Amino acid sequence: MSTIAVFGASGLTASECVYQAIQNGDSVVGLTRNPNKLQIPKGSGGSKAGQPFQHPNLTVLAGDVTKQA
Repeated sequence: MSTIAVFGASGLTASECVYQAIQNGDSVVGLTRNPNKLQIPKGSGGSKAGQPFQHPNLTVLAGDVTKQA
């Protein structure tokens, strides 16, 4: 098991990466401007696609990589 950092975690590609890493048993720390936008992706989320993405191995942080504060 690895810990993976994903920037822009609520984006289309990034949310897919987060989802697949979690399914692989990895821990993920995701940074996104709006944590409420992180959803299970349509690509591999199946019938759960579009639902809020919560998992014990997922830590979501609110922030913006362009703003130090």
